[in-house]
Amino acid sequence: MSVEVGKDHAGKRASGYFGFSDVAVIAAGAVSGAVGAYAYYSEPLRPLAHSFTLWIVLIVAVVPGMPRRRAVARAGCALIAAVLAFS
Repeated sequence: MSVEVGKDHAGKRASGYFGFSDVAVIAAGAVSGAVGAYAYYSEPLRPLAHSFTLWIVLIVAVVPGMPRRRAVARAGCALIAAVLAFS
């Protein structure tokens, strides 16, 4: 099942305006992992480290408007970078 993505008058994909490069996606993953690690060692922020909130926000930020395969690849790269930064 395919989904049509709207185009503006110049022929560009509407979601292309808010896209991030692949390097920025990996950097965002690393930053979210570092925030998670900081939260883990901070007593008042520890519940944030044990929730999926950081990871869900990361995925929502890096995959909107992407085709499915590209979205999965970007999400996977961002999450791997986050896990490496967390550990």
